[in-house]
Amino acid sequence: PREHRAWAPPAAPGLTLRQTIEKREREAGLRCWDVSCGVGPSDEDPLVTITEEQKKQVRIRQATPMSSSQEGGDVKGKGKEREETEEQSEPIYVCEHTFHPPCVVSAQRAALNGAEEVTVENGKFVEISCPVCRASGVLAKDDWEEGVRAL
Repeated sequence: PREHRAWAPPAAPGLTLRQTIEKREREAGLRCWDVSCGVGPSDEDPLVTITEEQKKQVRIRQATPMSSSQEGGDVKGKGKEREETEEQSEPIYVCEHTFHPPCVVSAQRAALNGAEEVTVENGKFVEISCPVCRASGVLAKDDWEEGVRAL
């Protein structure tokens, strides 16, 4: 006699309908990678109007290592030159995820559990971690403040 194998549905051909819609919304700037994105459309409010300013998304940068000469004050004026070259260089991102400023602020505040955010590099950046993959990095203080105002 033949053995009967348990029936299993065939493998899915690709993304689900929800995943496809969320991907297209991300491509259009309506949705970010935050699972609780408050800017894009939702099941309760599918028809939202979003301005170009609200579509802005930011990425988490890699923190630049602070050297001892920068921390202890500049030696013979070299700190100023180094600061300018660092700002001009291309930023290195910790992951590919992008977020609306208010979404990343609310996610980081939830992760901090009520603790105050940590500012680094003379108050220019806020130390955060990616809500999706938990990679640690920094966000520009201006982007952070924009997210705080939008909440």
